[in-house]
Amino acid sequence: MSILVQTNQLVKQFKDHKAVDSVNLKVEKGDVYGFIGQNGAGKTTTIRLLLGLLSPTSGGVELFGDKIFNTNIHKYLPRIGAMIETPGFYLNLSGAENLDIHRLMMKVKDKDSIQRAMKIVHLEDVGKKKVKEYSMGMKQRLGIARALLHNPELLILDEPTNGLDPRGIIEIRDLIIDIAKKHGKTVLISSHILDEVERMVNKIGIINKGKLLAEGHKEELIGGHGKSLVYKVDNIDKAVEIIRDNHLFDGEIKVEENSFFIFTDNDTLNSKITKLLVENQINVYESKIISPSLENYFLELVEKGEV
Repeated sequence: MSILVQTNQLVKQFKDHKAVDSVNLKVEKGDVYGFIGQNGAGKTTTIRLLLGLLSPTSGGVELFGDKIFNTNIHKYLPRIGAMIETPGFYLNLSGAENLDIHRLMMKVKDKDSIQRAMKIVHLEDVGKKKVKEYSMGMKQRLGIARALLHNPELLILDEPTNGLDPRGIIEIRDLIIDIAKKHGKTVLISSHILDEVERMVNKIGIINKGKLLAEGHKEELIGGHGKSLVYKVDNIDKAVEIIRDNHLFDGEIKVEENSFFIFTDNDTLNSKITKLLVENQINVYESKIISPSLENYFLELVEKGEV
């Protein structure tokens, strides 16, 4: 599998703030890579470094197997389509006219590329409508069409669902899945909306405070973490003591306000613990099993103090 994007100890320092701190990420051909983290985690800065919009303080970037410098970045940009943050358009021009301007800038000779790109993002029927009449979701899709206009190998989308309502988020999510599967694009998507990212990606990189905390295939990261058993009871200290005394669970039991959490792969443990607590006159107000998810994995990193 060929590597399209790789960073090597990538650092970007702004005065006394290290926005990107020794980041090593790897995007392979065919990946839908979810680059996730909270706002301000370093996602956009990293993407700007990948595209040559910022110069690294130290470390390096490789695109399509070659080391990137300010002097050669222009050779690789035609192979990349990007949408960084909220896309800007000439509002009094139509969607098609906006794409035509971009086509000329990218030196794309084929005028049919405009209609093809608009069809991919399901805007083929509104190409003549002025962009000021577009909804936020339509503008985001037009931004993706612009990124796809020159038929790039790699698509980089920075927070493409930002500011959208639930319907718009679903539309963009389904569109990205479609672009990857039907049109064979490798996609790097940054986002802080974890549940949506989980639905569309196969690989994940988690960044916070400039550091890449984890990277790997979704199944490896999420599947490697067991279920969470959550209990709300009237006496947490006594409940934990009973569980320990009866040797039902010898691992870490995490306490938070009026609840305690147990991380386990044992599917039968929940009913055993609930039964034991009730038999010992502990009032169990809530007992539930939370299956592994990207959000839970991220929160687990937070709980461990790694974020």
